Amino acid sequence: MDPAPTGGTACISQVSHFGRRNVLGVHVIGRIGRIAALILCAPMPLWAQQYQADEVDNRANFIAEIHVRNPAGYAAEKQRFADFFERYYFPSMTQFGPDALASLGSRRYDLFSRYLWRTESEELQRDLTELAFKYMQRVIYSGKYHPAVRYNAILIVGLLDEQYGVERGANARPPKPLQKANTELTRVVDLAAQGQRVPISLVVGALVGLERHATYHESLDRDTVAAMTAAVAKLAAMEEPLAEADRDVSEWIKLRAASVLAQLGSVGPNNQVHTTLLTMIAGEARPRMLLTARCEVAALLGKINYEGATVDGKATGEAILRLVTEVAKDEAELAKKFDEMHLMGGGYSGSGRSKGRIRVDELGQPPTYDTRDMLARLRDLRTALAATQSLVPDDMQATYAAVAAAINPVIDTAQNENAVSLDVTEMARGMADEIQRAIHPAASPSAEDTDELF
Repeated sequence: MDPAPTGGTACISQVSHFGRRNVLGVHVIGRIGRIAALILCAPMPLWAQQYQADEVDNRANFIAEIHVRNPAGYAAEKQRFADFFERYYFPSMTQFGPDALASLGSRRYDLFSRYLWRTESEELQRDLTELAFKYMQRVIYSGKYHPAVRYNAILIVGLLDEQYGVERGANARPPKPLQKANTELTRVVDLAAQGQRVPISLVVGALVGLERHATYHESLDRDTVAAMTAAVAKLAAMEEPLAEADRDVSEWIKLRAASVLAQLGSVGPNNQVHTTLLTMIAGEARPRMLLTARCEVAALLGKINYEGATVDGKATGEAILRLVTEVAKDEAELAKKFDEMHLMGGGYSGSGRSKGRIRVDELGQPPTYDTRDMLARLRDLRTALAATQSLVPDDMQATYAAVAAAINPVIDTAQNENAVSLDVTEMARGMADEIQRAIHPAASPSAEDTDELF
């Protein structure tokens, strides 16, 4: 696969229940937004002249919606319909000028919302799906196109279905992902997992598509699911980051890979999925994931059906409790820093200034504690505890219950918009002490020694 001359993009398209709402709007997810800006939003670089674009034949432009709304005449106009997409619409999505790149998301949206999802003709859907697959497959594997164009192409491939879903009414049904599209997405991930130089934008796009496919995996055959599982698990287990991927992007890729595996809903062959996720949760994956990311992976255990599965309950419980211990310690340290700063009168003032979770307003009032990250972590831990409680041995059950009892009041207080910051931080420090006593009772400190421990 030809490498792209830049790093990868991090624009992610989220998928709703039946894959139609919020699917195609490109938006930035948190930490990797700067990568998205680099690929999709940056001014055209000096080497842009090396990119190529397919010729747009304006003579092939016609109103395709006529046959979408009224497919009765489609059979007689098949060739004109195909020409519209192959000679006009799809080539327009290979242009790399600033305006053309800015319109990629809307053109992708229109392909599905105005054509594929709007028609009631299965023949038209089938024909257009085949046209789109073949064209975008060629774009994906050719290094002559702009990285954003190739990224857009792989997103389209991931959204193609054998049978498109119906959201409402008596005929409501989930989509059935296109089997050969899954094969192509899996191939991209597998090549990257083998250490081949695959553009980050294609890896990201493939994972976005596979996450949707995993959600609707019941319609995929066993061999396809097995190949997808093996490739994604291999990518998730990679110790060396992909070429041109920094820590943030590498971690995002691992998170999306974990999500794909979890969406499959089972422990996997030989517990492969469960073991892969547990390695991340325990902090044993290399490079080591950040605490918040590990909590996100822990919450994914809630998507797995453990009924009838045979997993190591003791190892599972130990991994979860190890993560709980690390989170509790980190939350206590952050809370202590805030308390000390508050006692010193804030330590600084000024409009919009912040230091991690600690924020001050434009009037220089006492600092406040931003609880969003803490809430996300604790909710994820609560999900993980509930998902794995039936797996852990009897001698861990009391510890699990004590940890949940320590976490829940902090969540309740932190999500109360009227809560005072000092109350939240005090509860966070108390939670850490309770968790320490529950998990390591022999090492539990006295109340006056708690500050020194954390």
